[in-house]
Amino acid sequence: MTKKISEELALSEAGKAAPASGKEDLRAPLLQAALFGLDGAAAPRGGKAGERKKLKGREQALFGNVPEVAWVKDREGRFVTASGMFAEACGVSQRDLVGKTDWDIWPRELAERYAAHDRKVIDSGQPASISFSSPGPDGQDRWVEIVNTPIVGEDGLVLGTLGISRDVSVYKQAARRL
Repeated sequence: MTKKISEELALSEAGKAAPASGKEDLRAPLLQAALFGLDGAAAPRGGKAGERKKLKGREQALFGNVPEVAWVKDREGRFVTASGMFAEACGVSQRDLVGKTDWDIWPRELAERYAAHDRKVIDSGQPASISFSSPGPDGQDRWVEIVNTPIVGEDGLVLGTLGISRDVSVYKQAARRL
């Protein structure tokens, strides 16, 4: 399944990865695995168009409403979907994030850190977390914790990652006061 996803990618004129046959076709296997699990028991049925519509609805219900910074990336680090809070933090729309990589939206130092963390999760097939401080919009250092988990396909190969990030500054400050 991973090979099929990779084969469907082509470079667009802008040099960004884009699916050869449309974004929905590329995203479907990864979203299905992320939203319904390996066996797909809860996966929508009823023709390709019906399946895509139900999958899109489930994606919007989750990523449109989750009050966290959350995202799904493919094996190559391209964003497949993301929460509204993540898009807001990046300064772009959820739709505009699709197909972009960390290198497209973050400063080099952060992009390197995030890509290395993703690679660790993909290579090991195991969840991993990191925390670090970074200047916030107000200029104050903010502590961020990122938890990434692999999304594994039916064939046992890692298709991509699901990530959640949260500001843990309050907890770090409380721990310092103890």
